[in-house]
Amino acid sequence: MSSLRIRYTSAIAVLAGLLVLTTGLIGPAHAATARSISITPSPTSAYGGVKITYTGTVTHTGSGQTVRLQRKNGASWVNVSSTTTTSGGAYSVKGTMYETAGTYTLRTVAPATGSLATAYSRTVNVTSLGANPNTPVITTTSLPDGDKGVAYSATLAKTGGAGTWSISAGALPAGITLNASTGALTGTPTAGGTASFTVKFTTTADSLSDTQALTLLVTPPPTITSPTTLPAATRAVAYTTTLTHSGKAGTWSVPANTLPSGLSLNSATGTISGTPTVVGTFGVYPTFTETSTGRTAFKALSLTINGAALAITTATLPSGTQGTPYSVTLTENGGAGTWSQLGLPEGLALNPTTGEISGNPAVSGDYSVYVGFTETATGTVATKGYALHLNAGSVPPGYPTITTTSLPTASKGAPYSATLAKTGGAGTWSKTAGNLPPGITLDGATGAFSGTPTTPGSFGFTVKFTETSSGHSVSKTFAIYVDPGPKVTTTSLPDAHVGQAYSVTLTKTGDDGTWSSYELPDGLTLDENTGEISGTPTTGGVYPIYVAFTETDSGNYSTASLSLNIIAPVITTTSVPDGTTGSAYSQQLQKTGLAGTFEQTAGFLPDGITLSSGGLLAGTPTAAGDYGFTVTFTETATGASDKQAYLLHVSDPGSPVISTASQLPDATVGTPYTTTLSATPTGGTWSITYGSLPLGLTLNASTGVISGTPTFPDPEIFIAKYTKGSTSNTKAFSLNSKAAPTP
Repeated sequence: MSSLRIRYTSAIAVLAGLLVLTTGLIGPAHAATARSISITPSPTSAYGGVKITYTGTVTHTGSGQTVRLQRKNGASWVNVSSTTTTSGGAYSVKGTMYETAGTYTLRTVAPATGSLATAYSRTVNVTSLGANPNTPVITTTSLPDGDKGVAYSATLAKTGGAGTWSISAGALPAGITLNASTGALTGTPTAGGTASFTVKFTTTADSLSDTQALTLLVTPPPTITSPTTLPAATRAVAYTTTLTHSGKAGTWSVPANTLPSGLSLNSATGTISGTPTVVGTFGVYPTFTETSTGRTAFKALSLTINGAALAITTATLPSGTQGTPYSVTLTENGGAGTWSQLGLPEGLALNPTTGEISGNPAVSGDYSVYVGFTETATGTVATKGYALHLNAGSVPPGYPTITTTSLPTASKGAPYSATLAKTGGAGTWSKTAGNLPPGITLDGATGAFSGTPTTPGSFGFTVKFTETSSGHSVSKTFAIYVDPGPKVTTTSLPDAHVGQAYSVTLTKTGDDGTWSSYELPDGLTLDENTGEISGTPTTGGVYPIYVAFTETDSGNYSTASLSLNIIAPVITTTSVPDGTTGSAYSQQLQKTGLAGTFEQTAGFLPDGITLSSGGLLAGTPTAAGDYGFTVTFTETATGASDKQAYLLHVSDPGSPVISTASQLPDATVGTPYTTTLSATPTGGTWSITYGSLPLGLTLNASTGVISGTPTFPDPEIFIAKYTKGSTSNTKAFSLNSKAAPTP
């Protein structure tokens, strides 16, 4: 008999070709009791793999009895599983039809129990129609590799109708998921390694399924595997080593300009090669990048290049003498190469092959000479600077000389002119080193310096004269100092006082010249020769002072913007507090300026109040009312003075107290205005008993609010009365209605 797959979906799963045996517990023996067992398969014929339900009843057996399922194995029967009968001896078990076509016999057995000594069985035939043509087949047998950290996607394939996918065994790689509808494996693997798992596809229509065991390899990120250290190199000797990696195909790179000079990296093979031109220990930082995934590997390595760095080993140049043959041979520590120079004096030359400096120097003095050696094998260049001193001797026949020894000083902003002198025939002049002062140029034909310098300082440079007929030349170093010109060094002025003699002298740098100013304050003058500002100022304030100094010879000038504070006395107390009859009163008036005296110069103080020369209002007022008076402060030393008008309100005890200050906030024509007069106790009424409000403003008798929109610029003084029951009080107020600002 062919093999059979059984799925037990309830208590027992029965396969086609199996026999169900029902066994129950039987009560006391009854010799004449009939016993039977029934079995009904549904369906009786089906495709292989289709589930079949077998039901039946064991008579004379109640619930809780054992039913065994058996299948035939050759000439014997083999127990498969068992179930338990329900009420009335009923049982039900499910199985799956054989895949191989044919007719199969099943048997159920009720074994002997109790007084029923003989087992009772029942057989039934079912027919298999063979393999189900609708059974799906998973056709995917292998999966492409994945890469750790790189998005992955692969879709499983199958035959058959619609259905769902699942993992029936094993596990997917971490980060990968299976889409149950599409069979797509997607995600980003988070760990390397090989995952083994079984996928299952089950059809929706009839629950047919297939499984497939698969593996998925997730490759780890690449690493640079060798070398662990770079082999040492030697300067000027060919070098090669190859880097290796553990990843997929890709390219190599190093940061720009990081490999030692003379070496390069092959991006395809990872080979570092070339002929190093330097010595020392260098950091080498290769990166490998996988082409397909973009993943990278980095490694920090160290490369030691042995040998000595290319250098010119001659320490100094010996001195020579003008007109006397000179010779010295330079040395270096490298291989064959060529020599070059810059700055050899006239009459000397450098042999590019041997490195010999030789000739008959035509000049004397101190010269800066720069030589270079280029190694042929590596292209490496070594340079060195020397100081060469040539003693004065005789000028070789036919050589020109520059006879000028120094140049005159220049002044910033002033025209300059000086001409170099020489011996020899006609020729041309040029500047070969350093810088001329900005604004000055050298005439190549005449050797004349001319122009107007714009920048102060000392400027050093070298000039060269080349004789046209012989081609011989001579050089000499000069300096031109440019005087910076005058500068006003006074940065601030001391304060002055109105009416007091004042004197200060301005300071400057530079040569002789004259001073000038613009709009000094009244009473002050500036001496154009000495720079003294003097006089007696008449008006207080802070004044801008603009002065200039001009040098007589050069015409150069300097300006300064200063500030002069002329202090005038000012009474800074602008209002005084109210008083009460019978109560002591004291108020100290404050001022700025020098020492002086206060006095009342207009109006009336309240009876009982006096003003001291020191500015103290004190006493005990005896009569209520509003008192207007003017106080003048006069400086003793200068006679300068300031005035301030005051209103002093005196109330009787028990009268309402008007707490609003006498000076009310200003109003502006055309702008809505509001302010409130306040008094205690509250709840009284207000009125104006003297004067009037500015046009456009009114007083609310109940609230004390002054409001409206002023229509005319008008400073007003008025007396307001506040009445509460049988008591009242008055107070004088000042309210200024200002003109609207000009747009």
